[in-house]
Amino acid sequence: MAANLLCALLQEEEGEDDDDDDDDYANLLAIVALEEEQHANTGQSSHRRDHAVIQHYRVQSHERLYHDYFSESLIYPEHLFRRRFRMHHPFFLHILSAVEAYNSYFVQRQNVTRTVGLSSLQKMTATMRMLAYGVSAYSVDDYVQIGESTAIESIKMFTNDVVAIFGDEYLRSLNNEDTTRLQGYLALGRALSSPFFGRATWRYLFVAAIDGF
Repeated sequence: MAANLLCALLQEEEGEDDDDDDDDYANLLAIVALEEEQHANTGQSSHRRDHAVIQHYRVQSHERLYHDYFSESLIYPEHLFRRRFRMHHPFFLHILSAVEAYNSYFVQRQNVTRTVGLSSLQKMTATMRMLAYGVSAYSVDDYVQIGESTAIESIKMFTNDVVAIFGDEYLRSLNNEDTTRLQGYLALGRALSSPFFGRATWRYLFVAAIDGF
C-alpha cells in the first residue's frame, strides 16, 4: 500500500515547480513513514495476542503437588491417589525414580538465569494425567503449571524411557513362571465366582494369590 501511494503522489506532482516538489516530497516521506509504522505496530499487536506469555509459578506448583500427594502430612490419602493417578503410590514413585535415574531430562535444574525449572514430579504428573484420562497437553497447565509444548515433550520422553527401562521385562514373551502365575489368577477368579465358597475360602485364596500362588 505504501508503494502504491508513493507512485500515485509522484505522478500527480509531475509538471509542478521544483520548490513545490521538495515540499511535497517531504510530505510524502512523512506519510509513507507513518503508514509503515502503523502497519508494523498492528503486526506486533497481533503477534502478541496470538502468542501470549503466561507467567508460570513452577516452584509454588511443585510445593503444592508435593504437599497434596507426597509429603508425610499429605492432604489426599492413598485411595484418592490411586483413583486420580490410576496406580498405587509406591508404584508411581518406583517409575519416577527409574525414569529420573535414566534420563536427566526429568531432573529439576536451573537455567542460566538461575530460574528453577519443572521438577520430576510435575513432569511425570502431567504425563500420567494425559495417559490416564486421555486429556490434551494444555489441560494440565492450570494445576501442574507446565506449558503445552513442555507437556508434549515430557510425554514423549517418558514413553521412550519406560520402554527402554522396563521393555525387556514387561514386553517379552511369557515364560513358565508367568504362565503359572496367570493360571493361578484364573483359578482364583473361578473360585471367587463359585457359590460354594465361603468367605474364609475366599480370604485364603486371595492371600495365596498375593503370595505368588
